[in-house]
Amino acid sequence: MFISSQVMIIASPCFAQSSEPPIGVTELIIESIERIEEGIKKFERQMDELTEEDPVVDILNSMPGTGRITVVTVRAYIDDIERFDSYKKLSDICVIKGRSEDNGR
Repeated sequence: MFISSQVMIIASPCFAQSSEPPIGVTELIIESIERIEEGIKKFERQMDELTEEDPVVDILNSMPGTGRITVVTVRAYIDDIERFDSYKKLSDICVIKGRSEDNGR
Protein backbone atom coordinates (compact mmCIF):
# COMPACT_ATOMS: atom_id res chain seq x y z
CA MET A 1 0.00 0.00 0.00
CA PHE A 2 2.82 2.41 0.85
CA ILE A 3 4.56 2.06 -2.51
CA SER A 4 1.33 2.26 -4.49
CA SER A 5 0.30 5.41 -2.59
CA GLN A 6 3.70 6.96 -3.40
CA VAL A 7 3.23 6.15 -7.08
CA MET A 8 -0.24 7.71 -7.03
CA ILE A 9 1.08 10.87 -5.36
CA ILE A 10 3.76 11.19 -8.04
CA ALA A 11 1.29 10.42 -10.84
CA SER A 12 -1.66 12.50 -9.53
CA PRO A 13 -0.74 15.76 -11.30
CA CYS A 14 -0.41 13.84 -14.55
CA PHE A 15 -4.03 12.66 -14.38
CA ALA A 16 -5.47 16.14 -13.87
CA GLN A 17 -6.09 16.85 -17.56
CA SER A 18 -6.80 13.34 -18.85
CA SER A 19 -8.46 10.17 -17.65
CA GLU A 20 -5.66 8.13 -19.24
CA PRO A 21 -2.33 7.77 -17.43
CA PRO A 22 0.58 9.39 -19.25
CA ILE A 23 3.00 7.19 -21.10
CA GLY A 24 5.45 5.65 -18.65
CA VAL A 25 3.32 5.78 -15.49
CA THR A 26 1.68 2.42 -16.18
CA GLU A 27 5.08 0.87 -16.86
CA LEU A 28 6.42 2.37 -13.61
CA ILE A 29 3.56 0.82 -11.66
CA ILE A 30 4.02 -2.57 -13.34
CA GLU A 31 7.78 -2.52 -12.65
CA SER A 32 7.12 -1.65 -8.99
CA ILE A 33 4.69 -4.54 -8.63
CA GLU A 34 7.15 -6.93 -10.28
CA ARG A 35 9.94 -5.84 -7.87
CA ILE A 36 7.66 -6.37 -4.89
CA GLU A 37 6.64 -9.82 -6.17
CA GLU A 38 10.31 -10.77 -6.65
CA GLY A 39 11.08 -9.64 -3.09
CA ILE A 40 8.24 -11.78 -1.76
CA LYS A 41 9.48 -14.82 -3.72
CA LYS A 42 13.02 -14.31 -2.39
CA PHE A 43 11.73 -14.05 1.17
CA GLU A 44 9.63 -17.21 0.75
CA ARG A 45 12.65 -19.12 -0.63
CA GLN A 46 14.73 -18.03 2.37
CA MET A 47 11.98 -19.15 4.79
CA ASP A 48 11.80 -22.51 3.02
CA GLU A 49 15.59 -22.97 3.18
CA LEU A 50 15.73 -22.10 6.88
CA THR A 51 12.92 -24.46 7.82
CA GLU A 52 13.25 -27.33 5.33
CA GLU A 53 14.66 -29.82 7.86
CA ASP A 54 12.65 -28.69 10.87
CA PRO A 55 10.31 -31.43 12.15
CA VAL A 56 8.17 -28.91 14.06
CA VAL A 57 7.56 -26.97 10.84
CA ASP A 58 6.57 -30.24 9.15
CA ILE A 59 4.01 -30.92 11.88
CA LEU A 60 2.64 -27.38 11.73
CA ASN A 61 2.44 -27.58 7.92
CA SER A 62 0.27 -30.68 8.23
CA MET A 63 -2.42 -28.72 10.09
CA PRO A 64 -5.32 -27.71 7.85
CA GLY A 65 -5.62 -23.98 7.30
CA THR A 66 -2.03 -23.05 8.10
CA GLY A 67 0.04 -21.17 5.58
CA ARG A 68 3.75 -20.58 5.24
CA ILE A 69 3.83 -17.30 7.20
CA THR A 70 1.68 -18.67 10.03
CA VAL A 71 3.79 -21.81 10.34
CA VAL A 72 7.09 -19.91 10.46
CA THR A 73 5.69 -17.35 12.93
CA VAL A 74 4.33 -20.02 15.27
CA ARG A 75 7.58 -21.99 14.97
CA ALA A 76 9.63 -18.94 15.92
CA TYR A 77 7.34 -18.30 18.87
CA ILE A 78 7.45 -21.93 20.09
CA ASP A 79 11.26 -22.09 19.94
CA ASP A 80 12.01 -25.20 22.01
CA ILE A 81 8.88 -27.33 21.98
CA GLU A 82 10.17 -29.33 24.95
CA ARG A 83 9.39 -26.41 27.24
CA PHE A 84 5.70 -27.28 26.96
CA ASP A 85 4.48 -30.12 29.16
CA SER A 86 1.45 -30.84 26.99
CA TYR A 87 -0.33 -29.96 23.78
CA LYS A 88 -2.90 -28.07 25.86
CA LYS A 89 -0.25 -25.71 27.27
CA LEU A 90 1.10 -25.07 23.80
CA SER A 91 -2.35 -24.54 22.31
CA ASP A 92 -3.32 -22.16 25.13
CA ILE A 93 -0.33 -19.97 24.37
CA CYS A 94 -0.58 -20.11 20.58
CA VAL A 95 -4.36 -20.34 20.38
CA ILE A 96 -4.04 -23.51 18.31
CA LYS A 97 -7.06 -25.74 18.54
CA GLY A 98 -6.94 -29.02 16.67
CA ARG A 99 -9.59 -31.67 16.43
CA SER A 100 -9.68 -34.13 19.27
CA GLU A 101 -10.47 -37.78 18.59
CA ASP A 102 -12.13 -38.14 21.98
CA ASN A 103 -14.73 -35.40 21.50
CA GLY A 104 -16.33 -36.97 18.43
CA ARG A 105 -15.33 -34.25 15.94
